Amino acid sequence: MTPEQRAAFFAAEAGLLAANEGLRVLRASLDDAEPPAPTYRLTVHPEVVNEGESVAVTLYTTGVAAGTAVPYALSGVGPADLLSMMGGDLVVGADGTATVTIAIAADDLTEGTETLAINVADQWATVYINDTSLTPTPPPKPPEQPRGKYRHEQPLLFQGFGPGVPGIPGRGMYSEGHKFGPTAVYVDALSGWRWTNRGGDWVDIDGKAQGQNPWAVATQPGAMRPGEVAPLLLDVTQLARREGWAAWIIRCPNAQRRLLSTGAARPSVTYDYEDGTSETRVATVVALCNTGTTIPSLRAAEMACPVMLEFHRATKPVRSALLSIQMTGGEWAATGGPARFEVFPLVPPINTDPVTFGLAASYPLDAGIKAHPDVIHAHQYPAGSSLADFVSPFRGNTDNETEFDAGLIAGTGAADLSKLPHIGQGLWVGQTQSFSYARPGDAGFEPLHPDLGAIRVNMKPHQYKGADGVLRDVQHGDVAGYGGTLSSHCFLYMPAERIYRQRRLFSRLYMRLSYPDGRPTPASRRQVWSDRVGGMAKWNDLGGKVGLTPGGHHNTQGGFSGVAGGGFGTQFRHSWTECAEGIGGPGEGGWYVGWHLYDYQGRNPPGHNYANALAHESAWGQRGGLGSVLYADHWYCVETECLLNDVTETSWAADGELRAWIDGRLCFERTGMVFRTTPVAQFPYRHGYSRPISPLGHVYAGMNVFHGGVTPDSVRRNLDFTAVVVAESRIGPMRMDV
Repeated sequence: MTPEQRAAFFAAEAGLLAANEGLRVLRASLDDAEPPAPTYRLTVHPEVVNEGESVAVTLYTTGVAAGTAVPYALSGVGPADLLSMMGGDLVVGADGTATVTIAIAADDLTEGTETLAINVADQWATVYINDTSLTPTPPPKPPEQPRGKYRHEQPLLFQGFGPGVPGIPGRGMYSEGHKFGPTAVYVDALSGWRWTNRGGDWVDIDGKAQGQNPWAVATQPGAMRPGEVAPLLLDVTQLARREGWAAWIIRCPNAQRRLLSTGAARPSVTYDYEDGTSETRVATVVALCNTGTTIPSLRAAEMACPVMLEFHRATKPVRSALLSIQMTGGEWAATGGPARFEVFPLVPPINTDPVTFGLAASYPLDAGIKAHPDVIHAHQYPAGSSLADFVSPFRGNTDNETEFDAGLIAGTGAADLSKLPHIGQGLWVGQTQSFSYARPGDAGFEPLHPDLGAIRVNMKPHQYKGADGVLRDVQHGDVAGYGGTLSSHCFLYMPAERIYRQRRLFSRLYMRLSYPDGRPTPASRRQVWSDRVGGMAKWNDLGGKVGLTPGGHHNTQGGFSGVAGGGFGTQFRHSWTECAEGIGGPGEGGWYVGWHLYDYQGRNPPGHNYANALAHESAWGQRGGLGSVLYADHWYCVETECLLNDVTETSWAADGELRAWIDGRLCFERTGMVFRTTPVAQFPYRHGYSRPISPLGHVYAGMNVFHGGVTPDSVRRNLDFTAVVVAESRIGPMRMDV
């Protein structure tokens, strides 16, 4: 090697050594640097799906080690909307990706488009779910059996609850299942129709009341594990062949078991008919029979035995019938067995009292009845008359003390015959603007008798101004305030010799309710704001006050609105409530009626606060269900008796009485009551109002027709009444055999 070659070799070697050192330093610096941050990107496919389909969720990552579990969460829908879990882990693979499939449930519910949101490592993706599995159309109802005039004549015994109705957007649904239905105390909780025996009345297969030999029995032989659900079939052929309602009580006397009562697990009965056909009927009512409460429980998913059930009756001769139930364990004996299930038919008490008569029996069509010495007022409403024959033109303030004869108020005798009660004596005085006169032959009017007309109270929906300033019927979201809807508030005043002193009063009329626009349904209700948009929302009542009723001394200090009784004032209006569940139940298509005793509260002496009276203490279904519901399109003879309790200047007695008759049969009776005490309350006169006048006797027989409470009416109704008589002895039904 020449010197030149040797020099070049060493120079190259030195350069290579320097390069290696630089590479070593570079490697060392790279080893000391921070690793790159992981990245995430989330995708879904497809972005729009139908119910019953699936969505692929893919997570793309960098800088994430294989096998890493990355949590994900789903929102925007509920567990029932999916066939997958609401969350979990995505496990990253060697290629940096992770995938999960979300299965969407076909839930058979109409709920609109839903939005499913997926969150992974602060990354969001959205899937829109088309509502393609809608709520199935319910099967047609069985043929409607003829509806009778009285509650016990209806094809079903129990009133159930419907699906409810949506109101103001974002606010809850409404359903009345908490008011109506059977309990251990009542056949129908709002009507006051009681069982004779707490826990229900039944007969056993031997015909013995409350006997212990069941019509159907089955045994669940094995032990039940906690949470286990087991099916059971019972042969109810003999029950299905029995006359009467298919309303049954199912007991489990030797263990505690719970019946499942909702969805596909709801009890059902299958009728096999002698003609070879069959049909399955799901229970119309499943009700808890808890002896510790009077409030219906029809909505619980599980109900501890005993449980009351009802089904539509078989429509043809029955060859065999099977009752299908599903059950689970209870708190005690849950793991024991065997459990014995027994079924009995329910047989509520029915009012079979005879029709009784009064003084009207001597006056065909009430002709000449006014001449009877006990009769105070009588209106016949002949076909050839007009409203002016029965309504006073007086338009003063009937609440104002100065409109009345001061001599009568002072007890010194009549002094001013230009004042009430002299003017308009024998006529309706007060708010009668909603009255019209109906005659035989008028469209939409069904007369009680060919020779009689009627006064019609036109009950109209409350009206408010819309955005265009035009009045229209109440709608969801209206600001309604705190008032109801008044249709009538007028009076037949006691004559001078009776006013303020009359103690006993009988009032009788014939009345007929009708619905020009159809009977109320869940959609008839309105949800309104009390005072401002976004304030307190409330559903309207579909209930109120009604009737030809005695009363008086209603003022700011006593009478209506929770301040009756004691030494202040009295009122005896009747209450009405509509059931608008829309399922064809026996409580629908009319009015639940009773005495409105809510106003007798703290003014009354201890033991006589009637505001929270039990149903049978005010409702007219008290005696065997007779007056439970007054159905539309039927005439009813409604008579009431109100005997005020006795008072002296210094004492009072608890001997007041209330009674009611429907079509001449006693449907309600309550005695030992207090409506007034002494001394009479004293307070200064306030312009426009009246003070109570001793001894707080009856002032009038009034026709108060009112919707509320404190909510507006949303249903159009006609209330026709005729053959009005007010007396101090029993009146009874009118003779119409002429």
